Amino acid sequence: MIVLMAALDAHGLIGNHDKMPWHVPEELAFFKLKTLHQHVLIGRETWEAMESTLPQRHVHVLTRNPDYAGKPGYEYIETSLQKVIFNWKPQAQPLLICGGAQTYEQSLPYADELWLSLLPDTYEGTVFFPKFDEKDFMVKEQIRYTKFQFFRLLRKKKGASL
Repeated sequence: MIVLMAALDAHGLIGNHDKMPWHVPEELAFFKLKTLHQHVLIGRETWEAMESTLPQRHVHVLTRNPDYAGKPGYEYIETSLQKVIFNWKPQAQPLLICGGAQTYEQSLPYADELWLSLLPDTYEGTVFFPKFDEKDFMVKEQIRYTKFQFFRLLRKKKGASL
C-alpha cells in the first residue's frame, strides 16, 4: 500500500525552500505517532534538510546515487521510485512517502491513500503539495486537533499501475 503523508497549509504549501515554514509541536507528535516502526520513503534532498534523523523508523532514502553515503540514519537506499512502488503496492503494510515535492509529484498517481495534516493558517513558502482531483478520493477519517485537522483519504479507484 502506498501512502503519501504531508502537512500543508490552507494553500497547499509544504515548505520554504528546504525548510518547513511552521513549527507545530502537536502535528510533529502526530507525525511521530503515525510513522514509528513504519517504512518511510523520503527524497534525498528532504532527508538531508531534516534537522534530525527519524529513529525507530525504517527509512528509505530515494536518490539517483546508488553509492549514497550522506546523512546517516537511514536503512535503505532506493534508486528507482517505480521499483519501490511496484514492490510495495500489493503489500498490506504501508510505505509512507513523506516528501519532498518531487517525490510526492511522481508518486501521487500510485497512491492508495493520502494522510494530510491541514494547518488552518497560511505561511510564506516556495514548495507546494501537488494538485490532485479530490473527486478521485473519499474521506475515510477526519480528526480535528487543536492546531490542525487530519484527513485520511482513500483512492476510489485503483491508482495507476506500472
